[in-house]
Amino acid sequence: MRYLGTFLIIALLSFGAYADEPVELTILHMNDIHSHLLPYPYAEGEARIGGIAKAAGLINEIRGNGENVLVLNAGDQWAGDLMFGATFDPVEAPIVGFADFVVTNMMGFDAFALGNHEFDLGPDMLYAVLSHEQISDNLPPILGANFENLEDHPGLASIVRPDTIIERGGLSIGIIGFITEETNSNAFPAPLVIDALWEGDLNDPASLQPKETYQTLIDDLRGRGADIVIALTHVGHGGEIALGQLYDGIDIIVGGHSHSAYYNTINGPQGNAIPYVRAGAYTENLGELTVTIENNEVTDHSHVLHNVFESPVEDPTVAATVDNFKQMVEERWPGAYSDVVAEIPFHMDGLGGTDGYVDKKETTLGNLITDATRAKLGTDIAIEASGVIRQSLLEGNTTPGDIYRVLGWGFRPDRGEVGARLVIAEIAGITLAGALEHSASHRGTTNFFQVSGLSFEYDSSIPPDENRVDFQSIRINGEPFQAGALYTVGINEIVTEFGFQLGLLSEGDTTQTPYVQFDVLKEYIDTVDISRYETTEGRIVDTADPTSVPISGKIPSSIDLKQNYPNPFNPATTIRYHLDTYSSVKIEVYNVLGQKVATLVNDDLSAGVHEVTFDSDNVGGTNLSSGVYLYRLTISNDEVGSVSKVRRMVLMK
Repeated sequence: MRYLGTFLIIALLSFGAYADEPVELTILHMNDIHSHLLPYPYAEGEARIGGIAKAAGLINEIRGNGENVLVLNAGDQWAGDLMFGATFDPVEAPIVGFADFVVTNMMGFDAFALGNHEFDLGPDMLYAVLSHEQISDNLPPILGANFENLEDHPGLASIVRPDTIIERGGLSIGIIGFITEETNSNAFPAPLVIDALWEGDLNDPASLQPKETYQTLIDDLRGRGADIVIALTHVGHGGEIALGQLYDGIDIIVGGHSHSAYYNTINGPQGNAIPYVRAGAYTENLGELTVTIENNEVTDHSHVLHNVFESPVEDPTVAATVDNFKQMVEERWPGAYSDVVAEIPFHMDGLGGTDGYVDKKETTLGNLITDATRAKLGTDIAIEASGVIRQSLLEGNTTPGDIYRVLGWGFRPDRGEVGARLVIAEIAGITLAGALEHSASHRGTTNFFQVSGLSFEYDSSIPPDENRVDFQSIRINGEPFQAGALYTVGINEIVTEFGFQLGLLSEGDTTQTPYVQFDVLKEYIDTVDISRYETTEGRIVDTADPTSVPISGKIPSSIDLKQNYPNPFNPATTIRYHLDTYSSVKIEVYNVLGQKVATLVNDDLSAGVHEVTFDSDNVGGTNLSSGVYLYRLTISNDEVGSVSKVRRMVLMK
């Protein structure tokens, strides 16, 4: 008996020593594949990026040569390439995104976090694909922990779960999935609602506070036996950093939504260093994070970013499957991956490009797209939101499939069309000024505009809640814009919808055309001299950039119109202005639709400082509703003729 006791003690000590020994875990990860199953560009001899069969071959190789390998996908499998609609048939197979999840299953991902683009065509389409008999049996855990009301879609509620626990190397690895709340506005999840992951404003990090709901979910994973917790997130760079800083118990973050590759650490609330990785987008890379786990903590880590196209091996089964889907695309859209539309002599950057960012300044690709729209519609100007310009147009022979990748949003299975239709809108000059201010205040986001037939200056050094646009600089086809004039604007139906949401457009202002933007751009590239787009033209000038060239012919202003105070206001605010000389003065207030709601001043005034009060509760006997309003000061005198200046103000009741 004494020997048995000694044996048990030795065994327990040995087990304890084993349990405390470090475990090396390899995490392979991808994000934002966006239907990019083929290597691209697609013309013969041009391919140099990506290839999902190569990614699968690389995963197989690493799995075969190592132990404790985990393979994760951080969402946005859908939308961005014609493969998204490979199996679509309006009668026999009215679903899209089928090819993407067939291949996802074949690659053996251990967990998949939903992205916003999985809801581009609503939750019913997502459920139709995930529940399809050829997909449902082999699905990895589909994660999304921050739905407010997942039970409102019983089908998805039977598939989507907040988290999962996977065993590797004696470790229980908890994985929790999060999705960006931007899904509510940039996709169509209704009736589902995605909850914000924190209290406060992400643009004001000091205001952020964790929500008890999500801390409880993380704690529950630990309580169910998870030794470490991985947050598999489709939230974007700033949000994923906030997650790591706010929530206790997260050991690793594997992210998505932001399309750039990334590897760094985040300081957690307990001072722990949290490895944070993204692989980049469009199947370009496979990330490999190696972590050492000791006593249920990450003690060491390293990261390798594998260039997928350079992988020497393909998974033959995946390759054959992708080739089959390619043939389906070519049958539905002949020449999509083979016909050469034009030779592009230089790289033209899309969203998040390497040489010039379409969400921060004028780009050659933005000029090309908006010029194509204006040429087709014959409008005064054309506007494109940077978020619609998804990818760069790469140097070399370009096919319809390559052009589609540039405008990879807007697939419409209800119409059997591969993109958004163009729309002609008619808006007042004062509304256009407000729209440009919205663009400038959202520099660095998908709401920043690219333009044609239009030029303007803005100052990015001014805080975004103040006026950045110099309204005196706005030119419509070289002529100063008129606040009271009506202008025709070419946009697509995606931008139109955002215009409705922002109150910049109403149904009566717009006319939908039969022209699909993808087709219009393809035709324009086929006929235009692309060499004219090698450099930008000074359509959008950021005066905070010391290299910028001011717009010529700008009218000098001899008036000083101050920002109203307070702003936001309720119900009244004061507008102050300064005149250099005796002038005829008019101050008018407009809503964002360009409708005049009040005239505050219409008089001849002497030089000096003046002010007027605007009372929103006493405008023609009515009370104004909350929203953005524009106030315009116009002066006339012998010195300058007639000049105007516009600012915006916010009524918040």
